[in-house]
Amino acid sequence: MLTPARGWIGAALMALGSAGCASAGSNRGSSSAPVDTYSLSKPWTAWEETGLATYYASSLAGHRTASGERYDPSQLTAAHRRLPFGTLVEVRRRDGKRSVIVRINDRGPYSGANRVIDLSRRAAEALGIVQAGKAMVEIHPYGAPDRNVPPRH
Repeated sequence: MLTPARGWIGAALMALGSAGCASAGSNRGSSSAPVDTYSLSKPWTAWEETGLATYYASSLAGHRTASGERYDPSQLTAAHRRLPFGTLVEVRRRDGKRSVIVRINDRGPYSGANRVIDLSRRAAEALGIVQAGKAMVEIHPYGAPDRNVPPRH
């Protein structure tokens, strides 16, 4: 049976133990994910991510994305695992040949170890990756949600 004294002591010990786990200086490994690396001392515009870009299959046209929009292959949109919907990012090929600005409106990609972004067909065409189906890219912030939309080309 728990007495009030034992209950308070147990709660105090649990609070002290969990406070040590939430230290601000904790470094649990490096990650390029914007949610994991964002801090007030480093602006979100300094974030970047590198990995493999792929693009949506044509059969997904008209299907709803995670944001509720219907996928339109003719728009400059993309899926990212963590960035907020509406965020604008510049996707640059690692070989330096091309770049495109896209708006995040879906979640993914969920398969493939190094995949960081799924692009619309139009964005894939702009990057010149339709033939190969994929390319190594760098993703850089371009604008926060509810700001300017990417230009239509």
